[in-house]
Formats: sequence, C-alpha cells, structure tokens
Amino acid sequence: QLTLTFSQAPNYQLVQSGDRDNPLIVEFSNVQPPDEFEVVSPGGVLVKDIDIRRQTDGVQLLIGLTDLTDLERLAITEQADSHAGEVFLFSVHLQRPVESQGVVRIGAQYPLKNMVAAMPTAQQTQQQQAKSDSDNDGGQPPAEKRSTLTKTDNQLSIDRQAYADGMNHFRRGDLPAAATSFRKALSVNPAAIEARLQLINVLQRQGRQDQAREQALSGLQNSPGNGLLRKKYARFLFAERHYDKAIDLLQKQPVPPVISDPEYHALLAALLREAGQFRPASEVYGRLLQLRPDESVWWLGLAISMDQIGESEQARQAYQRALALPGLAPQLQDYIQSRLQVL
Repeated sequence: QLTLTFSQAPNYQLVQSGDRDNPLIVEFSNVQPPDEFEVVSPGGVLVKDIDIRRQTDGVQLLIGLTDLTDLERLAITEQADSHAGEVFLFSVHLQRPVESQGVVRIGAQYPLKNMVAAMPTAQQTQQQQAKSDSDNDGGQPPAEKRSTLTKTDNQLSIDRQAYADGMNHFRRGDLPAAATSFRKALSVNPAAIEARLQLINVLQRQGRQDQAREQALSGLQNSPGNGLLRKKYARFLFAERHYDKAIDLLQKQPVPPVISDPEYHALLAALLREAGQFRPASEVYGRLLQLRPDESVWWLGLAISMDQIGESEQARQAYQRALALPGLAPQLQDYIQSRLQVL
C-alpha cells in the first residue's frame, strides 16, 4: 500500500492501470506539490520504481510494476490530524497474485483493468507527456527523469502566494488570518478552487455555516463542473433536507466515473435513499460495491434500499454482508440485527 497525504481532497483519475511494461498512472488535477518533493523508490517484489511528474494544473503519480503485481483498488480516506486539521490520504493498494501457488485469490473480485479499457494507451500517454515536457521546456527535449521536483525561478502569482499564506496560517491554527488570505486569493482569481475549498473549510470550523454555503455556491457559479465544489454544496443541501436539489446537482454532466470519485457516487446514493428513490439508490450502491466490496456502510445502504422495495432475500444477504465487515457503529449493528429478525 502506497499512501499520499493531501491537505484537501484531490480530484484524481486512473489514467493507466499498469502492467510489467507500462507504469500505473494516477493523475491529480487540483493539487500543487511542494517546491521540493522527494520520491523514494522502494523496488522489490511489487514495485520497480515510483515517480512524480509535475503538470500544468497538477501532478501525475507513476508506479512501475513488476509482472507479479495487480492493482487492487484506489481509495481516499479522511482523518483528523492534530497539527493540520483534516487531511486526506490517497492510497494505492497493490497485491501479488497467488494463483500459481494453488490459492484462490479473493481480494480483487472486480479487476480495475477491465474498467479502464477506454482510457488512453501507454503510447498516447507518453506522447502527451512528451509534448507537455517539450512545451514547458521551450521546445527543448524533455529532461532526464528525476525523483525530485525542484523549485522554479518564477515567483508565485498573487493568488497562489495568498493561498500559500493562508495554508501557513491554517497550519498554525490562525483561522481568521487564514480566511483573510484565502479571500485575497479569491479576489484576484475567483476560479481558484483550492483557495475556495480551504475558505469553506475554515468558515465551517468557525461555525459560519451560512458563509461557507455561500462560498460553495459562488464557486459553483465559476466552476459548475467541479466535483469537489459539487460535493461541498450537495452536503449543505443534504443537511437542509433539500434532497432533490442535491441529486439534480450531482447528476448534472459531467459526472465523474465511479472509479475516479467513489465518494461522489456514495453521496449521490445516500441522497437517493433519503429521497425515497430506493431503486436508483440500490443501483448506485451496486456499482460502488463492484469497485470496493469491503465497505460495510455501502452494504448497509444497499440493504436498506432493497428492504424498502420489497426485495427481502437480497436485503437479508446485504445486511449479513454489512454485519460481517468492520466499521459500523453499534447502533447500526443493532438495527441490522432487528431487521434480520424480521426478514
């Protein structure tokens, strides 16, 4: 398992699932790495090398795989950090196939490789990267691949500097100063997604929910297709029980694929369930569980949805799967037990 830590939830997509001859490539489109970013390449049975490539609006993570490696899943989790507040952990889960040893593998029942057939080939990705490198280097051939991102001579733009100042204030716990800096960034560049998301986060921490909601709405007016802003605003609508409005927002195109943003679809499924649209909710939960079949909360969501539409046997099986997996609060386990007795 390889983990990257972010100060905000990143937009990401699997560009290439990887094999012995081609690297696994994950693209992050709304992140800015530090000026210097050291990448340790462990090598070994599963991974040959690791590299980070800076792009115009983000970075690419490249993982060279051995012929003994399969991609099991990508995942984003959120956890509290005593110094930085909420941080987001992006994990790449790899596994070593063991069929050759006569053991049946159960970890990757739904291989991601089958889900990226329409994505760019390795050759296309390499050609695009070579063009990007050439453009960035003024037409010169791309530099030799390095494991360290070095600081450029260009000064940060005003909005990026204000954003960086805001993050420094935020890490020190000075929320008023952080909010001021993020607002400054947005006054210069209203389309600065990172600054707006961090401002929303700060306002929520300060208990200014109405202002946070207004910032999310303003962000959507500037960037209506941004998945992170959609999720933020949809959660405000969820809390206000405006389920139909939130569903309409999340279902507008472009909708990210399940594989690139499971959290987006999990929120949609929960909204559909709360709105009483149990059949569509069960379909979304089904797609999520194809991607990650070990999520107990999603099994519970599927069980409740099937229960409500009268599919008793499928509901019973889903309840049992949810109960067998870790992660459910005691009150939810009690609820499942009560429903199983009825079913």
